Amino acid sequence: MNLSEVFVWTSPDPYDGVNTDPDIRGAYLEDFQDEFDGFNGDLAVLLLADDIGGKAAGFAGICNADPDLSMCVAGRSEPDLYPFPTYSYNIYNFSHELGHLFGSRHTHACVWNGDDTAIDGCSATEGGCPLPPIPSSGEATIMSYCQDELAGGFIAAAPFGPQPGAVIRSTIAAATCLGCTTEENLFLPDTVGSGPAIILCDTEPAPPGYSIAGSQFCALSTIESDPACIDFSWDGLCQSSYEACVELGCEDPIITCPANVTETAPSGATEMVVDYPAPMGMDSCSSVTIECIPASGSVFSVGTTTVTCIATHEFGNADTCSFEVTVNEAVAGCEVPTDMDVVEIGFGTANARVNATWTNPNETTDCEVRGGRIAPSSIGTGTPLFANINNTRVITQTNGSTVLFNVVLYNNPNVPFVIGQTYGYEVRCQCEDGSEYTNWSGMTPESTFIVPSPPASNLAEDTGNEAKWLNETVLSIFPNPNGGEELMVVLTGLDEEEGIVQIELLDITGRLVQNERISVKGDQINYRMTFEERLPSGIYMLRASQDTMTLSKRLVIE
Repeated sequence: MNLSEVFVWTSPDPYDGVNTDPDIRGAYLEDFQDEFDGFNGDLAVLLLADDIGGKAAGFAGICNADPDLSMCVAGRSEPDLYPFPTYSYNIYNFSHELGHLFGSRHTHACVWNGDDTAIDGCSATEGGCPLPPIPSSGEATIMSYCQDELAGGFIAAAPFGPQPGAVIRSTIAAATCLGCTTEENLFLPDTVGSGPAIILCDTEPAPPGYSIAGSQFCALSTIESDPACIDFSWDGLCQSSYEACVELGCEDPIITCPANVTETAPSGATEMVVDYPAPMGMDSCSSVTIECIPASGSVFSVGTTTVTCIATHEFGNADTCSFEVTVNEAVAGCEVPTDMDVVEIGFGTANARVNATWTNPNETTDCEVRGGRIAPSSIGTGTPLFANINNTRVITQTNGSTVLFNVVLYNNPNVPFVIGQTYGYEVRCQCEDGSEYTNWSGMTPESTFIVPSPPASNLAEDTGNEAKWLNETVLSIFPNPNGGEELMVVLTGLDEEEGIVQIELLDITGRLVQNERISVKGDQINYRMTFEERLPSGIYMLRASQDTMTLSKRLVIE
């Protein structure tokens, strides 16, 4: 507790004990409430020199919307002050009235022990239950009327006693206006029926006679089904419900973080996007929500950043874990390859292949290229989302800047290319000193392509129009790169004087953007394709087809 404000009267005060309440203690309380319309604090106490005893406005002083219900009065009867821990009625009286505002009843009230009986018999019971014995000297508590027995040293022992103390601690812990800067834990009495369940901040130790609940989830679910388990008692019914919950395996969530992650930033960069594996969260009987801060895919600065993840189940209990993401600066002379570009999807007479180029970094040796079918949404994110990592290709190229993927696009069972799907490639190189590989270059629009429809045949012995279409006809588009408003399409070397050529423009996802049918009259077509709206920037595929014959060309819209 902290003292926030003190008022001392240096002139006659307005408290005369004459008010509507015939009880002089209540009259003083009304005077106090009338004098102050709110105050700076959570509770207010009027300390009087008059020997009147004390009175509290009720048992709900903490966080009450009505400040009058957070006030009490305590009259002083002893002229002298006594050093701690000597018993003092003035201290007892002051503490007793605050105990009521904290939520505790008298120890002779019939609300305790889990069976609505009184704790002691220092006064007539409140509620008509049997009168218990009077406690021996030193065993009475602040919430009793056993002032004589308190003189044995109430401060040196447990001043409020196990049960009233548990109610007070629970009230404070549950007070929304006070808050808790840390996690909360729920504690259960070691002896069933000896007190209520109580909630404390996890920085607070277990009170005497209490232990932390082995399963916070089960304890909270028990209390939700029977609020009396936290208000007044933790009786046999509460205990049975709790044990049944534990037996069902309903425990608190458990989260396991991935291992620490280390990445190297691109040359000259002080930060980079880092994607890390998702943590694992488990709970045996409820759904679990996992949140990590910073999230995967966030921008991490050079250095080490701690990522904290929390798994929360639907009842609010949570578990946390953490790991580190370290971003290193690029090693001078051993940098990530740049300008990765898929420059050709060729249909040769012997096989089909994909040609890719990149700028080979200085002071590197062997380079690896991997590729496969990807999710278009992963382009530009830094980490490709391969549809099947087993379908990627890794090829070592020593001190090279071009690699040929000798892959038959349509019938290789190990790399099943799918017409209309997006494929992409990225490269990394080993540092010359053999210490490590650079990061992968990442998936960019330039390093991707959409698989076109296959030609009717790619056999070397083919003759006639199909072979001429494949080997003699040339498809050109310009300007390329393009502004996205119009495009010139040129087909030369056609063998038919009349016919129809189908022109299709596909975006990077394989979606048909525009479709044109052009009449052939001669061996060449010069066709200006215009677009109703400017095309968004990105990579497109233009496909020209005649009967069963197809040519494709990549188009870049800037």
